[in-house]
Amino acid sequence: MTTFFFDINHLSYPARLLNFASKLEINYHHYILNRKLMETIKYPAGEITILWQPEICIHAGICVSTLPKVYDPKARPWIRTENATTQELIGQVAKCPSGALSIVKNEENKEVIK
Repeated sequence: MTTFFFDINHLSYPARLLNFASKLEINYHHYILNRKLMETIKYPAGEITILWQPEICIHAGICVSTLPKVYDPKARPWIRTENATTQELIGQVAKCPSGALSIVKNEENKEVIK
């Protein structure tokens, strides 16, 4: 059986830089994924709860333009679930392009929409 040994020193300088950069990129994405999974803010809304993961949010503004009475980035809390029906909230969360918003049913704690 032949074993091939790959020595990075035989690569040209640009190829070594590219190899190093790809390792940095992989480590960066792994770090970001782990951070994204850490913080989730919950906003109860009767039979459902809206979950917001701020690290994932790309601030596209679709939530604010769709339901401005619910989503107000200048207010605290910035999500006011009492200003819309459950169906309106579910429909709007389905439009979130980044997946930062999701919904769980309060009774069974099952995810409804990503």
